Amino acid sequence: YKLYNIAGKVVTHARKITLKVNEEFAKLLQNIRHKAYEMSLE
Repeated sequence: YKLYNIAGKVVTHARKITLKVNEEFAKLLQNIRHKAYEMSLE
């Protein structure tokens, strides 16, 4: 995966940690999460 050179900001609010990234990378990160979930089911 192409996780290098992704600008983002880690925000802590109400005991939750959020990574804020540009919208163009949000889809990429969502696909990575989905594939990791699928692999965990195998």
